[in-house]
Amino acid sequence: MIILILAALAFATIAILVSKIVTKTTSNKAKLEPYECGIPTTGKTWTQLNVGYYLFALIFLIFDVELVFLYPWAVILRELSGLDFLTGILAGRLPAPPVARLLGFAFTEVEAGRVVMALDPAEFHYNPLSTVHGGIAATLLDSVMACAIHSTLPAGRGYTTLEIKINYVRAITAATGRLTAEGKIIHVGRQVATAEGRLVDAEGRLYVHGTTTCIILGAPEAPRGAA
Repeated sequence: MIILILAALAFATIAILVSKIVTKTTSNKAKLEPYECGIPTTGKTWTQLNVGYYLFALIFLIFDVELVFLYPWAVILRELSGLDFLTGILAGRLPAPPVARLLGFAFTEVEAGRVVMALDPAEFHYNPLSTVHGGIAATLLDSVMACAIHSTLPAGRGYTTLEIKINYVRAITAATGRLTAEGKIIHVGRQVATAEGRLVDAEGRLYVHGTTTCIILGAPEAPRGAA
């Protein structure tokens, strides 16, 4: 283990040194151009990343360190009902999902069969057309709809998405303001569940709506002879 760690550190050090030797450090016009969204940036467009970032990234890649952080979640999921798990995230007793931190959305309401999340659209959500990428809205609706189903499941049961359908009504930009996504169950069966979702602004205007179908994992087997 120690040898592998030293090898990883040596590799990172060599890579950084080689990059400094063969790469020009002078700025040029291309480096100062706006990013793909096409909107002029504010402040400096060049940021020097800490070397520690690369070292941590290499350790995570080589040794699967993230499993250490995911293991407690796996244990908790087996012990808590879906509603208890989600309310724990809402109350701050459990960490938010990494995707929520990455994209910037958060739980605001949780109850059995219904989950609400909020998102403040920002420039880093933009696509090349200078609007919020459709995948951001789809991810947000997928999350609230699936979590609405999760909120009805007992301890030991899981789920995963079989299908989602998304309908876009209006374009979203940073000027749109805070958006609220609400997911509500339609039907929860023994093995399959469905839910619907709506994404609206502070005035209730609809931007995106959709539906999802999820398969419930760990469901009990049907009695023999049952139809």
